Amino acid sequence: MRVWIALITFGFILNCSYPAFSQFNPIKELFEEATAAYNSGQYDRAVELYQKTIDMYPKFAHGYEYLGLARKARGDDLNDVLWYFKKAIEYDPNFAEAYDNLGKTYYSLGQFDKAQENSLKAVELNPDLITAHLTVAWIYLIGKGDGAKAIPYFEKGLSTGEDLPFVQYGLGMAYIVDGQKFKALDMITKLRHMGEEDLAGKLEAMTRTNEPLPEGGLQAVFKEERKRSKLIEDVRPVSEADGGGMKVRLRDVETSEPVPSAPDGLSPAERIREMQKKARARGEPGY
Repeated sequence: MRVWIALITFGFILNCSYPAFSQFNPIKELFEEATAAYNSGQYDRAVELYQKTIDMYPKFAHGYEYLGLARKARGDDLNDVLWYFKKAIEYDPNFAEAYDNLGKTYYSLGQFDKAQENSLKAVELNPDLITAHLTVAWIYLIGKGDGAKAIPYFEKGLSTGEDLPFVQYGLGMAYIVDGQKFKALDMITKLRHMGEEDLAGKLEAMTRTNEPLPEGGLQAVFKEERKRSKLIEDVRPVSEADGGGMKVRLRDVETSEPVPSAPDGLSPAERIREMQKKARARGEPGY
């Protein structure tokens, strides 16, 4: 499955050690070209171009993060991918999204303690980063079998007010694991109203058994869902504020340029929202 990412989120914050703006322009152009390749599924090309951005400026934290995402999407060894997110954090210790992606990758490797540590750090740095909350929720539920701790993080995922089937499903499972089957029934009803009969049926089956989950427990559910798609997505939500322009701060100079439209005529923010809608319609988890 293709992973869709925002062209730029809240701009690059460049500290005083960065090159002059005239020198940074080529990096910016390469970054945009790399992201266009990424969004069209040309992962080899994206990797090549993101690599060039960090060759030009080895302390470019966003370059490492997106290079990690491109290599992950290409199917590279996840143990190798970890290095890029760690490098992004090394150069920007407050980079919440890099911690989030590091947590997701550890989760995919089944290293739940490290996944928890990094995902909680992402939440600490950016309490509004919904993807990080959902990563933590799945870690507690699938990795730790702790429904009680998972519940508030799933609830945060639903605080956006959007219909998110796999968040409803995860919250329902967390209620069951925590012994609150009556609350899981509410999730079943909501899923049926959304047309998600398959997920509703799974939750209903769990509520009718003496055991909270099918044979094999949470890990069985984890393996089953991973066959269909990933429980946690790498798509970064884009707020309305992101669509207005790309801000690049350099020393005491700040410029704002229009974000170029995608080939379909949509802005990057609009395009990402369209991708998220389609992913939800396909029943992909993590939304």
